[in-house]
Amino acid sequence: MDEKIERLWKIKTYALLLKNNRESSHSGEAILIQAEIDYLVDEFQTGFGDSLSSGQLEKAKEDFDFFLTLIDSALNHLNAKGEEKT
Repeated sequence: MDEKIERLWKIKTYALLLKNNRESSHSGEAILIQAEIDYLVDEFQTGFGDSLSSGQLEKAKEDFDFFLTLIDSALNHLNAKGEEKT
C-alpha cells in the first residue's frame, strides 16, 4: 500500500476511535480527546494540508464530520492518482 494512503488510513482509524469516545461525561477525558483530535488535524495538515486554507483546518478541529470528509477526500484523490499510474 502506498505510504501516504496508509498514513491517511491510520489517521482516519484513530479519528474514528476518538469519535466513539468523544461524548464522555468526564470533562477531563473530553479535553484529552479534543487535544488528540487537534493533534490528528495537525498531523493531517503536515502531510496533506497543502491545498487547505487555515479556515478549513480550524473548522476540522471543531467539526469532526468535516475532518472525516477532508480525510475521505484526500484518500479519494490519492486512490485516483494511483489508478492513473496503472
